[in-house]
Amino acid sequence: NYEENLFIKSIIIDSIILIINKYGSVEIITKSESALIYLDGEITGKKSPSTINKIPFGKHIITLKIFGYKDENIEIELSLSNRKISINKV
Repeated sequence: NYEENLFIKSIIIDSIILIINKYGSVEIITKSESALIYLDGEITGKKSPSTINKIPFGKHIITLKIFGYKDENIEIELSLSNRKISINKV
């Protein structure tokens, strides 16, 4: 039946998109602007406030570095049900 085939193709396409798009994002806002943002120990080249996109699903460490302050490490986990995380350190 045409409608059943169309429905099955739609499910397959949606599943493929979910498999291909295994990325999330993190929005970071800090009280002091210009905190250097590191992702898993690597500098991102971004300063707060900022958003980091295309982070692969899984556990990661966001490190915020502000001159004169102790570095702050924040553990995050991105997943299909948790694609966008906001870190607000105001």
